[in-house]
Amino acid sequence: MTYLEKVLKLRDLLLGSNFCVVLTGAGVSVPSGIPDFRSASGVYAKYGQEIFDINVFKSNPERFYEFAKQELFKMLDVQPNEVHNLIAILEQKGIVKGLITQNIDDLHRRAGSRQIAQIHGNVRVWNCLRCNKRYELYDESQKSELLVNKFRCSCGGLTKPDIH
Repeated sequence: MTYLEKVLKLRDLLLGSNFCVVLTGAGVSVPSGIPDFRSASGVYAKYGQEIFDINVFKSNPERFYEFAKQELFKMLDVQPNEVHNLIAILEQKGIVKGLITQNIDDLHRRAGSRQIAQIHGNVRVWNCLRCNKRYELYDESQKSELLVNKFRCSCGGLTKPDIH
């Protein structure tokens, strides 16, 4: 089957479906410049899988914060790619009813998708572990506050992104 035949078959399946839900993972965001997690050049190869372990975070938050500055903050500046945009268009046309994503980059929402289950959370929202204050990192003043305070909340508590 040629590429065009595959695309046309997918189109026919989508148009004939009653309830289409899309599931995405890290690969969909690689063209936007976000590394995947498990490849030889992925996040886990560079930082180790334990970088997301809450107990490791609590024992050495500075290591996580350095990772956040190097990797997570990049996600705030990259743009959705054609896949993110296509899924959003299909949702707007009523073809896609919902989206389940493992991605923490928030690119589906930024592309225009609204019916999203972000099963691992996202990097744009950080919370204080002591007082639960919320920091929205698309707000430059809140992002700057976190950076100036070395990721400590105004109450002195540790903050972490809303990812799990």
